[in-house]
Amino acid sequence: MIVAGVMSGTSLDGIDVAIVDIRRERGRLRIQPLTFRSAPYPKPVREALLAVSNTMTHTATIARLHFLLGDLYADVVKRASGKHKLELIGLHGQTIFHEGTPVKYLNRRVASTLQIGEAAIVAERTGVRTIS
Repeated sequence: MIVAGVMSGTSLDGIDVAIVDIRRERGRLRIQPLTFRSAPYPKPVREALLAVSNTMTHTATIARLHFLLGDLYADVVKRASGKHKLELIGLHGQTIFHEGTPVKYLNRRVASTLQIGEAAIVAERTGVRTIS
């Protein structure tokens, strides 16, 4: 199975795509890297992500970035895949908030994280099943 793994880290430097071939051979799982591509975020996108990361912001701004990132992810995946026919895309998304230690919230203890980057856009633009 040819799979694309898509990641954009908390450093907000850009989008990384790894294309791998995952096969079972003689009862063992074999993962063979095929290609890799890294694309820096355009400066205005990086600035917009910084503006919504772990801060007070407007939901419209987050929603717009969510869909814009889906489009950018799809572009990088298409460029990275080249001659390889993808069967699956795994998409983490861009973390804009992470609180791993539970805090008291509405009479509960809640740990939370939020990643943006609309997987449905990636699936539609690439024609490949995308999990996120």
